Amino acid sequence: MIYATHHLAIAPRTGGEQKVLSLAFDRSVRRPRFSADGRSIYSLRTTTATENLCRIAIAGGEVTRPIGGHLSVSSYSLGKDSAVAAQIQHA
Repeated sequence: MIYATHHLAIAPRTGGEQKVLSLAFDRSVRRPRFSADGRSIYSLRTTTATENLCRIAIAGGEVTRPIGGHLSVSSYSLGKDSAVAAQIQHA
C-alpha cells in the first residue's frame, strides 16, 4: 500500500518553475488528463469512501466535481466538446 500523496503539477514545456495544482488535497491525484480547451485538468481523487472525478482550473486552481453524488468513478473519458463519459458505481 502506498501512503505518499501524489500531487498534480504543471510546468512550461520550455522549462521554468512548476505550479502544483493539488496542494490542498490530502489524497493522491490519479489519471490526469487535459481538457480539450487546455484550461483545466481532470483527474481521479480518492476520498474516504469514494473515488471522485475532479476538474482543476489551471489558471486559478479552483476544484469542481463534474459528476456529483456519493459514488465512485472507476474510469472516464473526455470528448472534444467537453463531454464526460464515466463508469460509475454508487457507494
